[in-house]
This record gives sequence, structure tokens and C-alpha cells, in this order.
Amino acid sequence: MIHNLKTQITTICPFRFVKIPCPKVTPKLRFWSIFSLLTSLFFYLVTGTASAQCLTSGLTEDEQLAMTKGLFEDELFSASSESSKCFLEEFKDSAAREEIFFLRAEALRKGGDLQGAIKAYDELKKNFPSSKTYLDNSMLQKGISLALTRNYTASIRTLKLLLLDFPTTKYRDEALYWLGYAASFQAESLRKKNNKDALLFYQDSTLHFVKVEPELLNLKQQQERLHLMGRAWWFLKDFTKAEEAWSQYLKNSKSIKPEQALNLKYQLATGFQQEKNYKKAERWFARILTKHPDSKLAVVSAFLRAEMAYAVSVQETKTESLDSKAVSILIKHYKLYLNKNDNKYQALAYYRIGVLQQPHRPNEAIHAFQKYLSTKDKTYAAEVHYRLGYLFFNTKQQQKAIQIFEKYLRTKDKTYTNEVLYQLGFLYIGIKQKQKAVQIFENYLSTKDNTYTNEVLYQLGFLYIESKRPKKAIQIFENYLSTKDKTYEGEVLYQLGFLYIEAKQQKKAVQIFEKYLSTKDKTFEGEVLYQLGFLYIEVKQQKKAVQIFEKYLSTKDKTYVVEVLYQLGFLYIEAKQQKKAIKIFEKYLSTKDKTYVVEVLYQLGFLYIEAKQQKKAIQIFENYLSTKDKTYVGEVLYQLGFLYIRVKQQKKAIQIFENYLSTKDKTYVGEVLFRLGYLYLEIKQAENAVESFKKYLSLKDKTHVGEVQYQLGFLFTERKQQKKAIKIFENYLAGDNEEHREEIQLRLGYLYAENKQQKKAIKIFEKYLASGAVGHIAETQLSLGSLYVENKKPFLAIAVLEQVLLHPDYQKNNDLLQTLLVLYRENVSEEKYLKFLLKVKNDPKQGWKVQQGFKSQLIIEYFEQNKCDKLISELNPDYMQSIKKSNTKEWEHLLYMRGSCLIETKRWNEARIDLRQIRDTKKYREHSIQMLIVTHKQLEDWKRLTWEYQEVYDKKTPVLTIADYQLWVFAAKQRKDFQRLERIKIIYERWKKAFPEDSQNLEQLNKYISGFRLQELTSQENWKEVSAYIKKEVQSGSVSLNEQYFSQLLFAENKLENWSGLLGAYALLRKHDQKRAKTLDALINQAKAADKLGEKELSLKYYRQALKVKPLNQEDKKRQAEIKTFLAQSSFRKWIEQGEWTKISKTIRKEVAENKRVLNDTNFDLLLYTENQKSGNKKYNGILDAYALLATYDKKKTLTVKAQIDQGYAAAKLGGYKRAKGYYRRALKKTPDKDVDLVLQLVGELKRLYERSKDYASLVVIYKRAYSVLKKSSRPKNESRTYAYLIGYHQSFHLKQNDKARIWLMRSDGGGSTPQELDAAFWVAKLDREANKPGMAIKRLKELAGRKVSKNSSLYVQIHFELGTLYHLKEKWKSALLHYRLVAKARAPAELKQYQNTAKEKAKEISSYLKSLNSSEG
Repeated sequence: MIHNLKTQITTICPFRFVKIPCPKVTPKLRFWSIFSLLTSLFFYLVTGTASAQCLTSGLTEDEQLAMTKGLFEDELFSASSESSKCFLEEFKDSAAREEIFFLRAEALRKGGDLQGAIKAYDELKKNFPSSKTYLDNSMLQKGISLALTRNYTASIRTLKLLLLDFPTTKYRDEALYWLGYAASFQAESLRKKNNKDALLFYQDSTLHFVKVEPELLNLKQQQERLHLMGRAWWFLKDFTKAEEAWSQYLKNSKSIKPEQALNLKYQLATGFQQEKNYKKAERWFARILTKHPDSKLAVVSAFLRAEMAYAVSVQETKTESLDSKAVSILIKHYKLYLNKNDNKYQALAYYRIGVLQQPHRPNEAIHAFQKYLSTKDKTYAAEVHYRLGYLFFNTKQQQKAIQIFEKYLRTKDKTYTNEVLYQLGFLYIGIKQKQKAVQIFENYLSTKDNTYTNEVLYQLGFLYIESKRPKKAIQIFENYLSTKDKTYEGEVLYQLGFLYIEAKQQKKAVQIFEKYLSTKDKTFEGEVLYQLGFLYIEVKQQKKAVQIFEKYLSTKDKTYVVEVLYQLGFLYIEAKQQKKAIKIFEKYLSTKDKTYVVEVLYQLGFLYIEAKQQKKAIQIFENYLSTKDKTYVGEVLYQLGFLYIRVKQQKKAIQIFENYLSTKDKTYVGEVLFRLGYLYLEIKQAENAVESFKKYLSLKDKTHVGEVQYQLGFLFTERKQQKKAIKIFENYLAGDNEEHREEIQLRLGYLYAENKQQKKAIKIFEKYLASGAVGHIAETQLSLGSLYVENKKPFLAIAVLEQVLLHPDYQKNNDLLQTLLVLYRENVSEEKYLKFLLKVKNDPKQGWKVQQGFKSQLIIEYFEQNKCDKLISELNPDYMQSIKKSNTKEWEHLLYMRGSCLIETKRWNEARIDLRQIRDTKKYREHSIQMLIVTHKQLEDWKRLTWEYQEVYDKKTPVLTIADYQLWVFAAKQRKDFQRLERIKIIYERWKKAFPEDSQNLEQLNKYISGFRLQELTSQENWKEVSAYIKKEVQSGSVSLNEQYFSQLLFAENKLENWSGLLGAYALLRKHDQKRAKTLDALINQAKAADKLGEKELSLKYYRQALKVKPLNQEDKKRQAEIKTFLAQSSFRKWIEQGEWTKISKTIRKEVAENKRVLNDTNFDLLLYTENQKSGNKKYNGILDAYALLATYDKKKTLTVKAQIDQGYAAAKLGGYKRAKGYYRRALKKTPDKDVDLVLQLVGELKRLYERSKDYASLVVIYKRAYSVLKKSSRPKNESRTYAYLIGYHQSFHLKQNDKARIWLMRSDGGGSTPQELDAAFWVAKLDREANKPGMAIKRLKELAGRKVSKNSSLYVQIHFELGTLYHLKEKWKSALLHYRLVAKARAPAELKQYQNTAKEKAKEISSYLKSLNSSEG
């Protein structure tokens, strides 16, 4: 030992628990000193004479460490423990303390001090809670120690904690084993105390044991694990697993005692017996008989082995009727028991033999039953007697069997009543006493026995069918099916299915037939499949019907093949299995059956179409048409026409489609007409094509409207029917079709232009150019420019014609240059215009005539720029004379310009001199005449003006327009001579001849002429003649009784107070226009006239008729309310007629105050109506006073929405804006969101009041209400976005709530390109920049720049200027430069020129900076 210790100290590190460097032995320490110390220590420990001081205290740390480990290695655990303790006390800072803590605990455990070891392990954990070296092993050993000291609970807790904290520990299997061990013994201790928790611990123990790798345990632990696992499984009643564990335990253990082995086998046998695993139980009882034949348990095991074998046979055969071989073996087992002379189970053994022999050897069975009856046991006595009766029955002695069974039923024993009833029923069936059989079977079913229920139910069901009691039969068969018996299941299901069909319970019939098909019975399979298929169709389960019919076709049954093929074809169609449907229908057609041939041909044709087998489809449809059937003729003709189109047989297609149109079928008229149109085009029959297309458009079908309109439009164009083409193309563009939109837009534009519909032409050309089209751009722009010029849209004309001028083909176009010259002259600055003139004049590309012409325009420029004084000065007599000699036409033009300027400078007489010189020229006649007329008009020379028009009329040039006739008439009216009216009549006749279609003006002039006469009569106040004249003119047909004449007639009759004449006027009106005679106004007037005549009843009649008129507006409703009030308030009638509204209101208030009048709805409405008839402040004060009075009687009525609106309106009119706001606010609060219009109306009223008081916070609140209401409604989104925009505007501009404003402005931006959306998006970006969020601002501005923003707009400049500024601030020079340049190049409005100038400077600055950077890098 000393030699070994020396070796350990000097050569190796004995510490094998952790991988740390071995301590170095101090060189100064001599070996003999250590040896002497260890010898003393050994003596000290052995003799037990140690003092309180540690004997190792003189050693160094390394010496003491080496010594402690050496003692442990030499298994001196007590000494090692003490040495460890001394080390820990002396070297409290040593790096080896962790190691020594563990070594001390191990020394205590191995030395047998388990409690001390447990404490030592706890000390290790306490001092080194995070130890990775020893903690897992320490926890394992602590758990083991706790288990060995029977502290199972603590052991389980410790070991589970180990596996939780160290899931990958190398001690895992050992920990699991001890967990299983501790749990098993904990369970055993609880079981002995009848604690139910025992099973939980048994369960835990198995879970732990199962996880263990057995090879990692020692042999003893392996055997103990198997034994404990088996015990746990046995108590958990998992006898199979217990058998597995104990079998291995019995096989591998050589030291097990025979008694223990016998007990384990008996436990397994009885366990399997409990589990009813009789085969295994019988096997273990047999082992006991084989291995332990002389044991006490062998006798009982012999009987139980026979019982288990019997039970196994019954289990395997599921009946007690065993074959003779099995019976022989069982009888041998029972006889083996009987040979042991044991009386305990003797009677039962004889009973079993009798039962077993009964089916095979009835005489021996009788003998065995007699033996049983000779014993004292009465357990099976009744059954034995019953079985004897059965033996009679089986030996065909029915009468004896009936007598015995009837006799048994009269006894008190009820044990076998059910079996007896069962047998009796069959006995009565056998002797054909079926009614008695029914009674017996019903009696059987009234018992609680279920042994023969299935057989009885089966027989009873058929007995009920035979006796025609279907409901009873259904009930009985359902009861049968509720049993587990399958013997008669097929036949019962078959019969029950038909019973349900007869009872019209299809769903139940389906369930029954489905159940039948799930059985193995095939007797009625064909019939069931056929019926079930149709049942599935009835209950809308087509997929299942398909499966069933397919299954039917696979059977040998052919009874219903035709019907099944027909139905299956349709089912395949519904399931979109066209190929299968085709195959089935073809199969049907191959049969001789003709029942469904028409329907099959029709469907098969469509199937061929879907399968793209056009030729077969044509053949099938032709076959259909050859039949006499007309059911589907329309559909077939329609489809056949398309098939002929596909196979390029247009003429046949036309013939078929025309045949279709001759049928009564209208389903596909639209499609047929559409296709016919194209077919006619293909064979160049344009007229027929037009007719087909026109017929198509007359239909409601809209499928091909766009294409038809396209083709028809061009057909009309080719045939010079331009108006029709225009109408068709307009209809096309109004639709949703896009395919030919650009082409049609272009064509329609030219058609508009040709037909002088310039505004429409402009609009359509604009759409064309905006659509992104690439063809015909220059031509379209030129046409659009010309239209802009003609329609006085110069700036648009300039913009588009400048684009045309960039095109090489148009740069020398004199017309274009002249047009631009005129446009520049009229619409741009003088400087720009002069530059243009000089540019063209000096352009060598232009010809001399062009240059000379532009030179002449310098003079014209004065004229165009309205510098008339200069122009008149320049055109002196000498210059004009020279021009007259050289160029008469130019001279005429200069006269025209000078004349115009003289008019401009209001030198009317001089202007007339110049204009008269060119009046007879062809070119200037029209303009000179027009200007002469202006001079005459300005000089109020009406005589010359009428002469001028007379001269024009005589020469028939220029053509007089309606406006000319109007001025001519006006001038004639101004002449006060006696011929004035005659002169006007002459002009009227000429006007009527020139413009007969101008009915409105002519009618007015005619009215004037008539009116002139009436005016004369009226001025003379000759009302009688006025009335007579109007009636005469109306009756002669010269004038119609329009509103003006009728009003004058009424006025005349009123002046005459000729009330009967007034009623006569209305009678005359009824002849011309009954509707006008029955208006609310007309009836009220007639009522008043009748009243004036004293015809009270007639007056009331008209008033009542007025109440029946449907009101057209709120005003009508008020007037009808007035009539009601008038009729109801006869006392006020006179005052109402006289308009004495103040008297009425005072009277009502007085009577209400004196309680003489109740202020109900009628009286209040009368009061309110009265106040509304007043004017000025009296009206509005009266309204407020009326509601104040109402409040004293019923305040709630003053708080209604209408009442609040009335009061708000009145208060606002009186200047009580604060009060008005209160009323409107309350009205708005009460108004439901669904009444959108009223909400918006109230918001509008409050808006004006809040803006007046600059209460923008409240304004925002009501705008939010409007926004909320609109969001909930179905109104267009742009309406709610408008309010969101207004909210954002006020929050930002007035309330300075930029964060909130930003949200609302974002809501108002729908991502589109409307001005509001663009403005909102730009505003949000600006708010982002102001909030120091340049990144967000840039992102938003870039998105905004991607929308449709015109490059000529202010917003385009501002967007890119902002982007340039933001990128500039972020020092992203290239991006900033890009956007600054975009601003500089934009055609910005004048107000944004400063932006452009700044952008140019910034761009120049950045460009210079970037160049300097590049040069410095170079």
C-alpha cells in the first residue's frame, strides 16, 4: 500500500473525477516525511485517539490533496472523509475545493453513511450551484442514497431535477433506473395503505424503466428492473406487458425460488383470466400443471385450465356450438379435474360436459345433466331442465317440446322464459299457426332478453308483411337492424328499403340500401343498385348516383340497363365528365331502345362540341333534326350554325341560322343575328350584314354590342351614312369596350368635323391623343388645332399646333404658319409675336411670298393689337392710293381694317365711309355689312339699319341669320312711325319663310305682334276687348293658349271681376290642356272664383280636388296644408282671403291664452303658416314666438329636427347667429346618419355660421360628422374625400394641428389625379418636410410625380422643385440636379417663373460643383 501511495504521489494523478492538471509535488518535501505522516494518520484513524486538531494540518495544500485522494483510492473511505473535511476547513480558497466536496460525499456514501452523504451532496450544491463537473453525478448519488434510505418522494424529486437540469448527462440511464425503482417502491407502500395514488406511481415507474437502455445497467439491476416492471404492469392491469417482463425475468434469473416462480405464473394466469384473455390464461394454468403438478394450486389450476380452454373455444367460434374435436379435448380437461376427486367444482364440471355434448351426443348430454341433478348444486337446475326440453325439440318431438315449453311457462321460474318463447314461436310457425307465432314473438320482445331478439325480429317482420301491416314491419326491421346480428341483415335491408320507398321516405330508403350494399349479401344487389341510384338523384346526391349506376353496369343484372345508361349519361354531364357521358350515350344509341333517343342525341351533340369533335356533333344534330321532335330544335339549330362556322361552311351556317330565326325560339336571337352579320360580311353581302346588325342592336342582348357597333359604324361610313355612323360610334364609346376605342375615336372625330359638330370632334380628338395612341398623331393634332381655332380656344390651338410644327412634314406649311401667326397675334405677348414674325420673315427656308406676307403682317399687327390710332395714322391717303393701284385686294383688306379701327375708336361716320367702299366686294361684304349694322346701331340710326337689312334681303347676300332677323325686328320696333306694326309683320313673314323651323322665336314674334295689340288694348285698359281678343285668337288657332296668354286672359277677367268669365277661361283651358286646368294653382283659383260667385259648394269641390293633387314639392304640401286649415278654420276664412295674417296670429294666441283654443298640431300649423306669410323681421320673430308658445304646452315638439331647423333659420335671419348655431347643432345631433341629404344640409348651414365666427374647431367637428355619414352611405367616395380635405385644410391652416391634418389629407387622397387628390398629396408631403421627415416627404413626392400631372401645370413645377430642394438638403446632388432641371424645362405658368429661375441657378451651381469634384478626383 505504501509503495502504491508513493507511486501515486510521484508519477500519476489519481483524481479521475475531473479533467484538471495534477498538483505538482513540492520539491522540498521528502518522501519519508509523507510516509511518516501517513503512517501516523493511519494509526490515528485506527486507534481512534485523534485530538480536535487535524493531523494533516501541517501539510501543504498539494500534499494534503494528494493524500486525501490516495486514501479514497485505497478505499479508506472514513479516513478519506476526515481528510477531506480537514482540507476544506484549512484551504478555503483552494481551486480543488469543488473536487474535495464531491470526494468527501462519495467517501461517506461508500463508507455506508448515506445520511451523511446526502448532506455532503447538498453542501457541494450549496457551495458550487453551477458546477458542470460534479453536480449531475452528485444529484444521481443523492437520489440513490435517498431511495436506499426509503425516502422515495425526495429521491424522485432529486432524480427528476437531475434529468431536467442535465438532459444530456451520461448518468441518464442510471437515473431513470433509480427513478423507476423509487416510484415502484413508493407505489407499493401506497398500495398497502389502499391509497389510490399507487397506480400513478406504478405508471411513472414503467415510464422511467422503459426509457432505460438495459445494456447500460448491471445484471442485478437488469433483473430487478424486469421484476419491478412486471409488478407495476400487473397492478396496472396490463397483463400482456407484465407477462413480457416476468417471462424475461423467469428466463434470465437462475436464483429465483420455485414458490416465487409458481406465484408469478399463477398471478399471470389469473390476471389474463380477469382480462378475459383466456388463451394466455389457459397457457399459464397448463404451465403450472406441467412444472408444479404436486402443488396445491395444481388442483384448482386443472379446473380453471378446462374453463379457460372452454372460454377460448367460445371466443374463437363466437358460439357455444363447438365441433366434436374441440368438445373431445374439453371433456378430457374436465375429466382430468374430476379424476383428482375434488368436490368444489364437480357439479359445474358435469354441467359443462352436458352442455358440450348436447349438440353432438344428446344421450350422453342427458346422462351428464342427470349427474348434475344428482348433486346438491341448484345453480343450473332450471337451465338443465330447459336444455332437456331442447333435446326433445332437436329430436323432432315438436308436440312434446310445445307441451314442455308451455308447462315451463306456467312455472314461477323465469330464467329461460325468453328462450322458451323463442322456440315456441318457431314451433307455431312450423305447425302454421302464424297468429299464435306473432303473439308469442311479441311476448318475447316485451321481455328484457335480447338473446334471440334478432331472429324474432326477422321472423316477426315477415309475419307483419304477410298480414299487410307495413308500419309494424318497418318498426320491427329497424329494431332488428339496431341489433348486432348480421344473419338476416341483407334480406331485412332489402325489404326495409322498399317499405320506406312505399312510405315515401327516400332518405331513409337511401340509408337502408347503402347499408345493404355494405353487407356481403349479393342476392338483391342489382335491384338495390337500380333503386338506390334513383333515390340518390331524388335527394340531390348525384356523385353517389354515378357510383351506384356504374356499379350496377358492372353486375350481371341487365334488367334496367337502358334506364341506367340514360340516367348515368346525365349524371356524367352534371359532374363535368364529358368523355364518360359520350361513351355512355354512344352505348345507349347502340341498343335497340328508342325511348330516350331524342334527348340522348341532343345531349350527345353538346358533348361532342365540348370535346371539340365538330364533325360528330354536326352529324348528331343533323340526326336530331331528322326526327319529328321539336323540343330542342331552336337550341340545336343555334349550335349547328356555330359548328358549320367552325368547319368553314359559311353558307350552311347562314342557312341554319336563318332557319333558327324562323322558329319561335328567341333564346339565342342576339347571338345568331351577330354571327349572321359577320357571315354576310364574309360573303360580301353588306346590306344583309347591316340588317342583321341593326336587328341585333334592337334587342336587349348587350353581349356583342361593342363589336356590332364597330362593324355597323364602318358600314355606315362606307355607305356615306355619316349621321348613322356617328350615332353608332357614340354608342360604342359610351360602353365599356376597349378593343377598337382608339380607331373609333379617330374616325368619330373626323365624322364630327365633317358634320360641323366641332365641340364633339375636339373632345374625341383630345381623348384620342390622351389615350397614348401612336398612329396619326400629327394629322390628329393638326385637325384638333384647327378645331380649337374655330372654337376660339387659342391657347389649346397654339399648344397643339406647335407640336405639329415640330414635325418635318409641316415645317413649311404656309397654312400652318398663317394659323399660328393669327394665334400668336391674338393670344401671346407682342414681343413673342414679333419674334415669330421676324423668325419666319428671315427664315431662308420660306419662300419670298411667305416672307413678304409676314412683312405685311407688321401693319396688321397694329390692327390685331388694337393699336388703332397708329394703324389709322399709317394708312394715310397716299399709301392707300398706292396700294389700290398695285393690289386692289390688299387695299380692300386695309379698308376693312381701317374701318374696323374706326369703329373701335368710335368714329362711326368715318367708319361708314370706308365700309361702304367694300360693302359690295365678295370677300368683305358680310363683315362690312355686319360692321355697318354696328355703326347704325351705335348711332341709333334705326332707319338706316332697317334700310341696310332691306338691301341685304334684296341682294340675298349675306344670308340673314336668325340673329339678323331679331335685330331687324328690334330696329323696326324702335321706329315710331305709323307703319311700324306693318313693317314688323312683313319682317315676320320673311323670317317665317327663311326659318320655318325657328318656331320658338317666330312664336315669340307672333306673340309680340299679338301682344302689341294686347298692349295697346291693355294701355287703354280695355279689359273686355283683351279677353275677347285672346279668346278669338285662340279659337282661330292663331295662337295657342300658353301660359302667357292664359295669364293675360285671367288678368283681364280678374280686372273685370268677371268670375264666371274666369271659370270660363279655365273651361277653355281644359279643352286645350286638361292637365294644366287641374293643377293645384288652377283648382285653387277656380275655388276662389266660385266662392266669389257665391257658389260655395262648387268652391269647396275645387278645394277638395286640390287636396287630391299629388304635391310636387314642399311648397305644394304647405299650400295643401293651408287648404286643410282653411277648410277646418272657417272662422279665419275671410281674413285668409284678405291676407290679414296679423289678425289671425293674434286671434290664435289670444284664444290659446284664454283656453278657448287647444294648441294642437292643426292650430299650430295654422299659426306657423300665418307667421310664414308675413315678411321681414315680423315673419322671423313670429316663427320664434310661435315655437315659444308651443314650448309652454309641449316642449318636446319644439325639439324635433324640423322645429330646430325652423327656429335656426329664423334666428339666423334676425342676426342671432349664436342662437341659430344652437338650434342647428341640436337638429344635426338628432338627425340619423341614414338621412344623408339632411345631414349635409345642416352641415352647410352650420358652416356659414362657423365661418362667420371663425370657429374652425367646431367647423372641423361638423365636417367629421359629414365625412362619417358619407363613408357609411353608398354615395361616391369623392364626396367623403372632399370633407376629409376640408378637415385637413382647416386643421393645418387655421388650427395648426399638422399631425391631425396630415391624416385627414391622406384620407382625401384616393391615389387619383383629380385636382383635390393631387393637392392633398402635395400638402401631405409639405407637412412631412415641415415635420423634419424628409425621407417620407421624398417618398410621397415621388409617388405623386408618378401620377398624371400635366407638365404645364403649377403642381408639376412645385413637386419637382420640392424634390430638388429635399435632395439638395440631403446632399444627393445628382437627384437634386435631375429635379431642378425638370423644373427649369417645364412650361410653367407666369406666377411660377421665380421657381424656374431659382431651379436654373441651383442646377447650374450643383453642376459646377459636381464638375469640380470630378476634376479633383482626376
